[in-house]
Amino acid sequence: FKMLMVFQDLGYAMSASTPGRDELTKKKGNARLKGGLVPGHAYSLREVYDVEGTQLVRLRNPWGEYEWDGDWSDKSSLWTDELRAAVDCKFQEGDGIFFMSAADFFKHFEDVGIVYHRCCCTWAEVRHDLDFKDHKDGLLSVV
Repeated sequence: FKMLMVFQDLGYAMSASTPGRDELTKKKGNARLKGGLVPGHAYSLREVYDVEGTQLVRLRNPWGEYEWDGDWSDKSSLWTDELRAAVDCKFQEGDGIFFMSAADFFKHFEDVGIVYHRCCCTWAEVRHDLDFKDHKDGLLSVV
């Protein structure tokens, strides 16, 4: 989680993907992962927050549907007016934007993509496999 905060502070674009295979679009099925997520699907990782010890991530499904429906989702009872204000939370049906705890994020997503960029430089590509399945402290190790 700390590394995601660093990447955010540096202004890097981030994405995250769920494990599995996308059967929703391939076979017109209704195979969703626990919590309303689409298997084998990429999401925009828009922001990460640590508000008085509550670690949250804001994600967006580019389809505008199939949102997380667990803790910290749009209809979660965990939200307080103060926390909504702290993360500028405006729930809109069908926008694909949702929140989830960092713990649930690390449990339900398997890959994070980071776009490193600097002004006035030529483009280059660097890929790293990240393993964060067993890291309870939220630190990522590069494999």
